[in-house]
Amino acid sequence: MRAAPLAPRGCAGSRRRLFSPGDEFTLSLGGDTLYAQWEPTDPGTITQQLRPENWGSARLGVDDATLARSVELTEDERVLIAAGVDGVVWVEVAEVGSTVAGDVRARLDAAVGPDVDPAAYLDVTVWLRVGDAELRQVSELLEPVTVALDLPDGFAAGPYAVARDHGGSAALVDHEVAGATLSFSSDRFSTYEIAAAKAAPAATPADVVRLAATGDPAALALVAMALAAGISLVVLGVAARRVRRRMRRG
Repeated sequence: MRAAPLAPRGCAGSRRRLFSPGDEFTLSLGGDTLYAQWEPTDPGTITQQLRPENWGSARLGVDDATLARSVELTEDERVLIAAGVDGVVWVEVAEVGSTVAGDVRARLDAAVGPDVDPAAYLDVTVWLRVGDAELRQVSELLEPVTVALDLPDGFAAGPYAVARDHGGSAALVDHEVAGATLSFSSDRFSTYEIAAAKAAPAATPADVVRLAATGDPAALALVAMALAAGISLVVLGVAARRVRRRMRRG
């Protein structure tokens, strides 16, 4: 809150200044001097505002006290908070695979390495508003915070690699996976990539039959994999008979 341009005690007529709760000041009215002091006010709080429309229902995985420490306020925002005005912070996460710039994509792909394939490119931004003040994007925080998101059904299987491109440079970001929730920690927000391990090539019925014909014990495991993949036992049986006939002829 901005106070009126008042003079502090003993300095009547001095230059304009701001007053905060608890400051003493004087009022001169019709030649009379009044002394006053603002009653202290409980400061405002900064809390997280959830955005259900986020990709993966993304949210900040920290408490409000940590969030308040992490956000650097402007002078005007600090005055408002000191005067009891509340603020809100939220993270916005959107999938941008179809629009991410080519140079950003190349840097991110290089950062995650050749052993993984891109699974999602995400635009991650943090926003702050104190009271009715102007909405402000926060690109960097004073300390890292955790962003947690739920991987959609059908998302590529892990293990994963997470990279961030910020200021023209890409780097890997530490992350954790618990069930279907992926969390990463960062103090910078821009474009991110989630990459997943490349899938191993699936065994074909012919592969399974050839191994079974050799008597290799690994064939049992491959047959189990084939069944899990939905390959018909009838198909495997027909292929096995053909292999046995060829072996007898040979």
